[in-house]
Amino acid sequence: MVGRATTSGVQQSSLSKSLVPPTKWSYLKLILWSAATTFVALIAYVRVVMTSPPPVSSLPVKLYVAIAPLVFIFLFISIWRHNHSTYRLKYSQWNDSYICHRCGTVSRHGSASSPLS
Repeated sequence: MVGRATTSGVQQSSLSKSLVPPTKWSYLKLILWSAATTFVALIAYVRVVMTSPPPVSSLPVKLYVAIAPLVFIFLFISIWRHNHSTYRLKYSQWNDSYICHRCGTVSRHGSASSPLS
């Protein structure tokens, strides 16, 4: 009749937390943030239209329609470039490194005297 509790956890040292492999940037996050930003901008514009007198300018909508796709494309290209060049370089450096178990220094294979920064 006494309940059981099960806990699980991970214990990591500060060194192991700092030496995680690099990660790719997410395209899904870009799409979700873009959708959320568009939704908030739409709500803000509708609120302004509803509280303003009848001659309401459509300039903010035209600017958003012109600028938002350019920003989205720029961010998409930045993510693509990171995932296809920067990530590969950082992953290969991470994969070629090793840790001295005595002092905790991180070095690359083949050049043990040059620690990674």
